[in-house]
Amino acid sequence: MPPIGAFARMSVCVLRAATRGSLRQMVVHPFRARPVASTSHFIHSSAPALAGGTRRKNNKKNLIVRNEDIPFRVVKLVDRETGRLGDEWLALADILKTVDRKREYLELVGEKPDPIVKVFKSSDIFNKKRLEAEKKKAKRVQKEVQVSWAISPGDLEHKLEKVREELEAGNRVDLAYVTKSGQAKPTKEQMGARAEESVKVLSDVGTEWKERTVTKTALVIHWQGQNEPTAEATMDHLKAHMAERAQQKKERREKQLMRQTRYQNKDSENPAPSAS
Repeated sequence: MPPIGAFARMSVCVLRAATRGSLRQMVVHPFRARPVASTSHFIHSSAPALAGGTRRKNNKKNLIVRNEDIPFRVVKLVDRETGRLGDEWLALADILKTVDRKREYLELVGEKPDPIVKVFKSSDIFNKKRLEAEKKKAKRVQKEVQVSWAISPGDLEHKLEKVREELEAGNRVDLAYVTKSGQAKPTKEQMGARAEESVKVLSDVGTEWKERTVTKTALVIHWQGQNEPTAEATMDHLKAHMAERAQQKKERREKQLMRQTRYQNKDSENPAPSAS
């Protein structure tokens, strides 16, 4: 039987070995993955229930959600006529049945504190995008106004007023003084006097953005408005241009009908001789 001292030394060695093992288990290596905290508390969160028993992750702000993609079973609806929010909860499926999919769509416009939806017309978003595009591309419109050297003072005043309106809108206008057939050619003095007269009338709203174009029979002054062009001015120009084209088309149609009527009247006045 070993002596008691040997047993004591053996016990000390076993205790030391056990202590070293427990310490190694407690040390966390700096490059090893740490334990991940439990996420079970998310299951019991107070988020509102969504359609299909799922919860939408709203990581993207200003996310547009429409029609069947709206993730709520019941919602509140904005009245189409008054624009006021209704107090009653309505089933999303019932609202979608009333939406004309060819001309309308249902959009989620709010989620907090309650999900809110609104019916929009497809034409509204088209017009909105069109207006935004027009604002972005607002630019100077190039126009030309021709004036005869033999124009009367009253007609000249009317022409210059038209140029003034375009310059006030921020557009560019080529004011061209030309010689029409059968008219005498102007002298250099006459050209200079007419140019100075135009500058005196229009210099408060425009400037000459490039050198004048001068020939033996014509003078062109290149005007540019002092104001920056606006989307409203661009839209007004487009509307005026479309109206002018519609009027020209109407006049051509009327002339065509008049010619057809004239030919029909001639045929009725001079009937073809009958075969005997």
